[in-house]
Amino acid sequence: MDLRDGNDPLLDWLAQRACEKLIIQYTHLIDFGEAERVADLFAADGAWEAYRKKIKGREEIRKAFRLRQMNAKRVSRHICTNISIDISGPQTASGITYFTLFREHRIGRHDFVPFEGPKMVGDYLDQFVLTDEGWKFALRKVQIAFKMAGVPLLSAFPDPDASEEPQEPRRESGVLREDEF
Repeated sequence: MDLRDGNDPLLDWLAQRACEKLIIQYTHLIDFGEAERVADLFAADGAWEAYRKKIKGREEIRKAFRLRQMNAKRVSRHICTNISIDISGPQTASGITYFTLFREHRIGRHDFVPFEGPKMVGDYLDQFVLTDEGWKFALRKVQIAFKMAGVPLLSAFPDPDASEEPQEPRRESGVLREDEF
């Protein structure tokens, strides 16, 4: 049921908070080993898009994020800032969020994972829709602004154009060599 008439600041604020909650839930589900549940944050016909890959429909999104979830050695933290949500209609909204991704593989049984710095910095460009289930992502588009040299863009989702598995960068004394850029 739509209670919004388009002129109520309180209802706009509640809609913005619901969309912000989706943004935060998305990162928590991925970072804490429940990535396939990300699909539940999308509308039934929602889509996720990043760097030449588009996944459409809740079940396809679930299948794709299950691959990420299966990588139990990967430790990640998605840091989201500068979240801006604009209500565009009684049942639609759009938003932009900056993200910084820290990601490494757990080695051994340490409580912490050493890291070199952020792997990527970019933007989430979101379209939201109000459904019978509440606010959901209609579209999440991931745009990369900065990427650490040698880091594959979509390591959780195989690139159909790649001829082989991406390799971790080779380092000499922790410094990237020229051939890794």
